[in-house]
Amino acid sequence: MLLLTTDILSQVITPRPLLSHKGNFGRVLAIGGSLNFGGAIIMASQAAVYAGAGLVSCATNRANLSALHARCPEVMFLDYHDQKQTLSAIQQNDVIIIGPGLDLDDFGFELLSLVLTYAKEDCPVIIDGSAITLLSQHPFLVN
Repeated sequence: MLLLTTDILSQVITPRPLLSHKGNFGRVLAIGGSLNFGGAIIMASQAAVYAGAGLVSCATNRANLSALHARCPEVMFLDYHDQKQTLSAIQQNDVIIIGPGLDLDDFGFELLSLVLTYAKEDCPVIIDGSAITLLSQHPFLVN
């Protein structure tokens, strides 16, 4: 175990340049939050904001929109049933989180397949929650 000191923190947490904007600090897309499990993806989106991501989008069920914006209004909303918009977001973001609150149904599988097929090659994909289960049920998704 390493003692967390001010010296360590000053190496990791650095001031942001004055002439910058949120677009300079990464784009994160969080995908999940079915009708009954919206809280998981809302918390994941909020965590990305608190961690310092510049632009955070949440692709979730439309039923989660009010709760998302009440809890974290700076997160942009996407209806994950809009396949064209979701695919565009997958291709444009720097980091993708998929799985918190995602259903283990055909639609959840389709979203996971889209991410694994169309995410940029250098885009980290964080597979969490239900997406881990889906991946274990469909191991052929990973090359």
